[in-house]
Amino acid sequence: MSKVFVQMRAYNAEAHIERAIASVMMQDYPEIELIILDDGSTDKTPAIIRERMIDNKTDKMIYSIKQENKGPAGAFKRIFSETLKRASDEDYIFTLDSDDFYTRPDAISRTVARMQQTQANVCIIGVQFEGDKQFILQPGAGAVHKGIVDRLAQMDHASNINESPFMIEADTTLWSKVYKKPSLEKYVGMLPEFPADLQVCEDFPTILPLLFKDTKVTSLPEVFYGFYKRSDSVTSRPTVANFERDRIQFLRITDQIVNDNSDAFVPSARDYVTGFLKKKFEVISNIIDLKVSTGDLPVSYSKSQFQDTFRRTIRPV
Repeated sequence: MSKVFVQMRAYNAEAHIERAIASVMMQDYPEIELIILDDGSTDKTPAIIRERMIDNKTDKMIYSIKQENKGPAGAFKRIFSETLKRASDEDYIFTLDSDDFYTRPDAISRTVARMQQTQANVCIIGVQFEGDKQFILQPGAGAVHKGIVDRLAQMDHASNINESPFMIEADTTLWSKVYKKPSLEKYVGMLPEFPADLQVCEDFPTILPLLFKDTKVTSLPEVFYGFYKRSDSVTSRPTVANFERDRIQFLRITDQIVNDNSDAFVPSARDYVTGFLKKKFEVISNIIDLKVSTGDLPVSYSKSQFQDTFRRTIRPV
């Protein structure tokens, strides 16, 4: 039987990590290893992880590693390197944020079964959104993601970007995707080390180019992933730097990866990444308008400033 690895990055997650771990331990799939990277937490997160490892009465394994704080982007390659090192080519890799959770005990087994049925190496899964306050960064994002998942689920086989170009509109987040090891291994080697000061949107270069490798993608529309939005998170309370620096740098990295590794991607990859950049240019511009109007960004900042920086740093769209 193929093994499942669930990887989790955690930083000062004492309020929610217990629920996240418990949702993995309750899964009915027998061969699961949870890998937790503690990114230099200063609260009770390390103690909670140790307690769960000692008091683990399930057949699931918990493996924990710790490092000095490097931020969500700086921790990315470390967690993937650890997971890829422990996994074999037939294994599946899931990602769970430390404040999120699996909604049902058959979340993992049903996803693996769907991937085996369609011979897919990537699966996009259904997501439910909730939080301590009603908040969605991009209004309608959940509906768009659901529409893509539903369309892919109607196919009796795994599809690729050329056959189903609409899949590029799916949520770019890491946690809504499941991978077989070979689809990730070579690709992760293309990624640079992400600077620790970049806080958001490391999922752009992490996820999108995988779709440009003739990857076989399927979906599972049943809601198995619970996405929890905290009102104190960096996306809920963004800074100007998140738009002027973080998003732009990760979009630039995405563009550069496809440009520097053209032989690894489908011939139309350049066209797809151009379309993606244009879409993000429009979406982020609208988010800035929204966040300025709600007081989450200062009125001295505007979408035109972001757009000027985007054009100078990446390229005109």
